[in-house]
Amino acid sequence: MYEQPEVFCKRLFKFSTFRDSLAGNGLFTCDDDEPIWGQASRILRPAFSLKGMQQYFEVCVVSAATLFAACLL
Repeated sequence: MYEQPEVFCKRLFKFSTFRDSLAGNGLFTCDDDEPIWGQASRILRPAFSLKGMQQYFEVCVVSAATLFAACLL
């Protein structure tokens, strides 16, 4: 996403009524030119690094298997 910002840009979202009402102000609802984006990005970036993903990969696998098994019932 960081290497291809033109592909993952949030076109016109800055002016969306959804953002002003239900979604609120956060990393996924702000544009990268807003201060809150920089703050949230710095906080969340380590969790999505390779090391961060490796730390909770097993939890994701177990959770996915549990959800899959529940769907088969």
